[in-house]
Amino acid sequence: MGKISSRISERNKHVKLNGGKSYCLICGRLDKLSVNHVPPRCATLLRDIEQFHAAEWFDIDVNETLKGVRSKTGSSFKTICRGCNSLLGQFDSELGALCETARNRIYSYFNSFSSIGTALFLKCDVTAVMRSVVGHMISATSTDECLRSPNDGPYWKPLRDFVLNGGVCETHDFYCWFYPYRQSLSAKNVSFFNDGHIALVTVLSFYPFSFLAVQRDQGIYPYHAQRISLTSEGVSLDLTSAGFRYARFPFHGLEGNQMQAHHNSHCIVSIPK
Repeated sequence: MGKISSRISERNKHVKLNGGKSYCLICGRLDKLSVNHVPPRCATLLRDIEQFHAAEWFDIDVNETLKGVRSKTGSSFKTICRGCNSLLGQFDSELGALCETARNRIYSYFNSFSSIGTALFLKCDVTAVMRSVVGHMISATSTDECLRSPNDGPYWKPLRDFVLNGGVCETHDFYCWFYPYRQSLSAKNVSFFNDGHIALVTVLSFYPFSFLAVQRDQGIYPYHAQRISLTSEGVSLDLTSAGFRYARFPFHGLEGNQMQAHHNSHCIVSIPK
């Protein structure tokens, strides 16, 4: 029995609730929770997936035999209420349209000899896109978080308010970069240390974007990441191949004096089958 259990992902322990009401991670209400797809299905081409904790998947000695949590309808999390799920749905279409535009532009870039430079500018409703992204960042985690009211500290409370109310989020900076991989990644509450500076970062990655949220002026991010302005008419994306090695930040591989710490159940990789 011990040998069989050791080949099943720990993620299996963090996807179920014992019925009844639990705390919604966005609005904080005690309510029945609904299934939220992360990334939303309109923003991704992937459907049949298998979920693992990130630490399991990036352990190359284990991931080839480990059995993850299987889903035929994409990566999903049951951590927010139906009302907040519906709210995110209002913004998901804008995120989906941005991803579709980006995929077409990226395809043309890599299959054309007429491109000048590596930068793309993609027009969109930036606030709607980021309310969708941040809402999915909040929800992509363990159901254990739903057993208590949400964190009202200086990192998460302003992000929850931004999802619920919109406006300008003055407490945080947002970044994005090109993510060229098939696996999607959600990494919540990662403490990252680099060259004497430490920051709490949250990342949501799925082709063709990685998005990052960090407290204002405290950012640690890949060198080719582009800052997102909520008052802009769109977002920028740098397709430089030199950035590929850092695209899986914060799991790109530590260099120099870099260190990172995270809770295993807060960092999930979804692998297409």
